[in-house]
Amino acid sequence: MSSKTAFKTVTETGWRMGFSALFGKELKTWFGTNAWWQQALLWSLILVLFGSVGIGDPEAGVFIFYMMAMIFPGIAVIIISQERILEEKRSGSAAWVLSKPVSRTAFIIAKLVPSALGFCLSMIFIPGIIFYVVATMMGATLLFVTFIISLFPLMLWQLFLSWLTMCLATFFNKEGPVMAVPFPFLFIGPSLAQHPIYGPLGPWGLIMSSISMTTGDMYPVYPIIITLVILLVLAVVAVIRFRIHEF
Repeated sequence: MSSKTAFKTVTETGWRMGFSALFGKELKTWFGTNAWWQQALLWSLILVLFGSVGIGDPEAGVFIFYMMAMIFPGIAVIIISQERILEEKRSGSAAWVLSKPVSRTAFIIAKLVPSALGFCLSMIFIPGIIFYVVATMMGATLLFVTFIISLFPLMLWQLFLSWLTMCLATFFNKEGPVMAVPFPFLFIGPSLAQHPIYGPLGPWGLIMSSISMTTGDMYPVYPIIITLVILLVLAVVAVIRFRIHEF
């Protein structure tokens, strides 16, 4: 057997057992297919279209872009994320994978991280770059570096929705209960974010973090810190729950 076709020895142990293979598989599911650029094209068209409505007033156009980037891609993130876990549980593929030398912790982390990379790149970063180009061509004055940095709170928001959904999918076997919790955040979040007291006290405040970066306004850093803590908690809870799940 040639070196090109020979099997590679896996030396991972403990919670990392099988992680590399699963991580690579999940990355290929997104970046090894047309999914990444199709999603990037779709959300670029949608977000640039909405943002261009107010482009005559630069502040209004940027505000609309951020608001739409918070809501509409979030719908797709929730729907795609719930399938990542539920579909494998229902089809039996999760049980089959776990019958191999694969840890349950590696299984969950390999779901969380690649999906996060795909959502951030295709639904926020690329559409954001395209919006920046269009906005500046139409007269908006946006500093490139500042605008790019302002996209990161939006990425954290999508990660929050994705990880919350996948965490819930480790508890339930139906779409209804899994999506019933994250969807209200999409509709309540934009209004709650603008509340002077409660806005900075949760992930919903991330939208104001993004907007403040481009407008130069001061806004508390709490939403970013709180969201990072919540993401860690969601990952830990998902791993613990999945480790005791019976197949």
